[in-house]
Amino acid sequence: MIEIDGSYLEGGGQILRTALSLSAIYGKFFTISNIRANRPKPGLLPQHLAAVNAMSIICNAKVSGNTIGSTELSFEPGEIRAGNHTFDIGTAGSATLLSQTLIPMLAHAAARSGITIKGGTHVMKSPSFEYFKHSFIPNIRKLGANVEVEMKNPGFYPQGGGEVVLHISPSKFRPYEFLGLGQHNKTTAHLLSANLPTHVIEREEKRLKENFKGVIDVTKTNYAKNQSTGNAITIIGEYENYCIGADGLGQIGKPAENVAGEILAAYEEEAVQDAPDHNLVDQLMLYVALAGKGKIKYGALSNHAKTNIYTISKMAGIELKIDEEKKTVYL
Repeated sequence: MIEIDGSYLEGGGQILRTALSLSAIYGKFFTISNIRANRPKPGLLPQHLAAVNAMSIICNAKVSGNTIGSTELSFEPGEIRAGNHTFDIGTAGSATLLSQTLIPMLAHAAARSGITIKGGTHVMKSPSFEYFKHSFIPNIRKLGANVEVEMKNPGFYPQGGGEVVLHISPSKFRPYEFLGLGQHNKTTAHLLSANLPTHVIEREEKRLKENFKGVIDVTKTNYAKNQSTGNAITIIGEYENYCIGADGLGQIGKPAENVAGEILAAYEEEAVQDAPDHNLVDQLMLYVALAGKGKIKYGALSNHAKTNIYTISKMAGIELKIDEEKKTVYL
């Protein structure tokens, strides 16, 4: 049995998600205490509970502590079974974070799986669906992941109601080095709104085109009748070696131009690092560990990333190393 301290460094939900994925893949029984100890509301929230329950169904696990608010959990996995499932988070909890938990496990199943997840697709502190589809998925494909994804409709906080569909096929992970962007191919801004006047994303488009240094493609999608209301911007840079991105949400009282300007500034800050964006680094670590070899350059190594190094080491027995001089995580 492996014991995980859920309060380690960042002390958030990523420790649990990574532990669940690797537990199922390696068939290792683990317990975790102090779940999300460093968050304003410690313990399991609906989106974390949905991850635990979804994982337990797919790998026929024995679980205890899987209740809202629980700060302790034990998880003993069985065999990973491919299949078609629908998981409803029941709130605007992040469908993309749940997807990231399920993908590496189902990539180890014997057959193709189809997964529908209902919840939030554009919520605070989680990847927007566009970032997930146009940056995260293409990057893990370079490491061998065989995944397809689509969004049926968006879900914003607090109503939720979004729906994401995943198709995950058996995958053989391979080494890859994320050491430099290479030649720039194109940059695309994905502007999305639901139940809002069309001028919102039109104003955002205008600000982006006026301020972006170069050519930026824009896709605009407006959902006139949707269960939830909101606005999201995701900027994706496609380069020779991998993709980077930045995203954010519109806010009541904040002009659309300001929202666009802030997200553009965040994207430009990522682009000058010549490395995977800071939200991607910790996610890539898990796939490098599964591949058995790889390198990831970073601009700044966050506590989120260091926490994932800790969890991967505990669950997989694999020591990801840090070269501070070259700003690289490697195996």
